[in-house]
Amino acid sequence: MSVSLEAHRAAQLFRARQRDPAKGKQIYLNTIAEYAVHDYLQVLGIDSDLAASPSWDPVTQTLSDTGALQVGTQGQLECRPVLPEAKSCYIPPDVWADRLGYVAFQLDAQLEQATLLGFLSQVSAETIPLNAFGQLEVMLDYVGTDGLEANEATGGITQLSRWLQGRAQAGWQMLDSLLVDGPRPALSFRNQSIVPSPVQLEIPGDATGGKVLDFSIPNTLKPLALLVGISQTENALFNIWVNVVPMGGMAELPPELDVSILDETNQAIMQAQARESKKLEFQFGGEVGDHFKIQLMLNNLCVTENFVV
Repeated sequence: MSVSLEAHRAAQLFRARQRDPAKGKQIYLNTIAEYAVHDYLQVLGIDSDLAASPSWDPVTQTLSDTGALQVGTQGQLECRPVLPEAKSCYIPPDVWADRLGYVAFQLDAQLEQATLLGFLSQVSAETIPLNAFGQLEVMLDYVGTDGLEANEATGGITQLSRWLQGRAQAGWQMLDSLLVDGPRPALSFRNQSIVPSPVQLEIPGDATGGKVLDFSIPNTLKPLALLVGISQTENALFNIWVNVVPMGGMAELPPELDVSILDETNQAIMQAQARESKKLEFQFGGEVGDHFKIQLMLNNLCVTENFVV
């Protein structure tokens, strides 16, 4: 995920207060890591407060090496920066207690990109190997998922990496159990089905979810199905597949259907028009914390689905 300009401005402000360049650099990196975790939680709909965090206090900044982020009323997450090429994360002893957990972010050399490495609920050593950090889904059990679930329930943001844990979300049907070897089954969505077409319908990924997108116009169009698959490759990297297929009796997609994959700045990174296609398919990569949108437009109607990896 990109490091925001706001994060750099705050980090520079805090560094300028320090006479010791080494201390100023430490505070700068801690601030970048804290902003990265804050931005990630905001995407998930989880409340965190930078200004209320202990690490925002000038005295605490000077006396401690901490990136403590206040999360709702639950407590504090310790946000730790990891330099490029590092194989371990440093966690000072004075932050081993009174924390909900520890989140590591690896920064690139230009401090423009931050890669979320994982979560630990507790530590007892100053040097933690990066491969010791566990799945980020575990973090949600410690910081609470009420905000995330409310966000999903209101059509907000869908967290794809949760699908790898077999957690279906409101509005989505997990399809893995429906796909079997042999004849292609009709995939059922609330009493509607994808009619098998002459084109083999393959849904890759370790976990796949489907949703009906209702573009119905009476006596004119039938709904479409959006199918999204995700699989993990290594570390926090993922492959993501997107399929749009016709529902009911349609053998082809509506020719005017336009589908775009948008990045976090709403810029289209992939785009296609159905024309006379039987399906539209996209494949791209991502890492934990990346967010994107799938936008479908048809006859002046627009449907947008928001995702975070």
